[in-house]
Amino acid sequence: GTLVTEQSVTATATFRKPGATLFDLLTGQRVGSTDDPFTVNLEPSAGQVLMALPCREVALDIRGPKAGSQGEVVSFALALRDERKQPVDAVATVQIDVKTPSGRRSGYSNCYSTGEFRLPLGSNDEIGAWRLTFTGGFPRRTQRRTLKVIAVPTERLPP
Repeated sequence: GTLVTEQSVTATATFRKPGATLFDLLTGQRVGSTDDPFTVNLEPSAGQVLMALPCREVALDIRGPKAGSQGEVVSFALALRDERKQPVDAVATVQIDVKTPSGRRSGYSNCYSTGEFRLPLGSNDEIGAWRLTFTGGFPRRTQRRTLKVIAVPTERLPP
């Protein structure tokens, strides 16, 4: 046979285990279920990655402090939960945008996986309200948190 790379290809997948919801990993959108065949049109040099989850919607659960001190590492637990608030045994990406009180985008703004997000605060980082934006779950939703960074008292040397 001849490999033709300039044309799109249509493929259909069927699943052995019914009852799961299919999500597009890139967009986070629901695209079907394992109850039905899934047809995809693949453009040249492209693909699609799917995730099958046992529920119709998965929310990103964020747990972490409301305040932290300069020089401290603050941690946020990132987990997935179903409609009944039960944990979903899956790993997914979370886009996190971190902005300082002056509005500067932090170098820690990036794409992370569920689990733990650690934000090291420098001893000279800005004090005040930092804005953290988390985007994740299926379908994707955005949640905002404020982290109040407080100054560490400086020690005074004797005169």
